[in-house]
Amino acid sequence: MKTTSLPLIEIDLKDTHRLIPSVWDEPVLSDATGGDVALLDKANLLDSATNPRMHSARHFPPNFLLPDNELFHAHIVNGAFVHGSAASRFSSPAVGAWYSSDALTTGRLEVAWHKAREFEYKDPQSIARYFPQTITYTDWLASPRTTVHVIKQQESPYLDPVDYRAAWALAEDLRAAGSLGIRYPSVRDRGGRNLVLFQPTVVHPVSMGARSFSTWASAGGRPRWEPVLE
Repeated sequence: MKTTSLPLIEIDLKDTHRLIPSVWDEPVLSDATGGDVALLDKANLLDSATNPRMHSARHFPPNFLLPDNELFHAHIVNGAFVHGSAASRFSSPAVGAWYSSDALTTGRLEVAWHKAREFEYKDPQSIARYFPQTITYTDWLASPRTTVHVIKQQESPYLDPVDYRAAWALAEDLRAAGSLGIRYPSVRDRGGRNLVLFQPTVVHPVSMGARSFSTWASAGGRPRWEPVLE
């Protein structure tokens, strides 16, 4: 099919960056059960029956998501795929993907752009009460070594700054054809490079990097980033 004519490349990347709010660093149920394995199993069964997110996970093919493993941060990787969104370039409401950047600076610019879009949906009459707003992010590191498709040109129709329709269609076709992901130029950081992966097993393993504070003084400003001293 036409869209799968994108060239394929081999990648062997070291410590790509994905910034995730630190509130998700630890599995919620693991914390709540205090490490009691039997209680955790029961809590997981209850969560599977009542959590809409878990209902959506049941629609993935067998063995698509990683087995639960707190040591290897499976909840971080799986969460990227279970939380689908129409606000992401190569995702859909039905299935998400793992996005990462070669450089931390690029990842921060990507986060800032998407957060600014969220602010646009706030009531303009009351937006000021949300600021200043500080969010702690964790830098999750992955070092994928695989074969992916590549978009080489910044001017590609798949990289339109605001219209994702061509990118959504591309991702749907590539997933159907068994693609593992796409390497592409960052739209938010000229010269930066991003990667989207379509399979959790290609992402795994991940490791927890440094945490940082991001503080927005206003909806129209850029966040100030500061390291978390631990």
